[in-house]
Amino acid sequence: MAELRKRKEKETPSWQLEEASALAKLFAEKSDLSQAEFGARYEIGTQGMVWQYLNGHRPLNIGAAAAFATGLGVKIPAFSPRLAAEIEHAYSMVKDGNDWQMSAAAKKVVEAVRKADLAGEPETTFMLMLRLLPEEGEPVGRLNP
Repeated sequence: MAELRKRKEKETPSWQLEEASALAKLFAEKSDLSQAEFGARYEIGTQGMVWQYLNGHRPLNIGAAAAFATGLGVKIPAFSPRLAAEIEHAYSMVKDGNDWQMSAAAKKVVEAVRKADLAGEPETTFMLMLRLLPEEGEPVGRLNP
């Protein structure tokens, strides 16, 4: 029984280790606080709890991710694309509008455009893309007669 428990404890998913690695790198670069000070200031918990997140011994949850993002001055996708996607999905279920009704292909296009914009793609690129789409009041099927 103890042997099985030890083996399970050592099997940490790769995504958890990747998140912890990215978070630990950001923590080293952006925080002047000790783990204990950081945990207390941003309500993550004790030094031990912060250490567990930074070393992949505890998977990040939305509350901890938000606290780390605030304390480090970064957005959650900088260290946890997984949680960022969960948050965006949950948000789409409660916000006004009907983005949640978009097809998977439309969501992919919107996400690609968002990423390109965040990466600094010039405005002319987006203006060219808009020329491919119907004008307001124009039939949507004009591209596919």
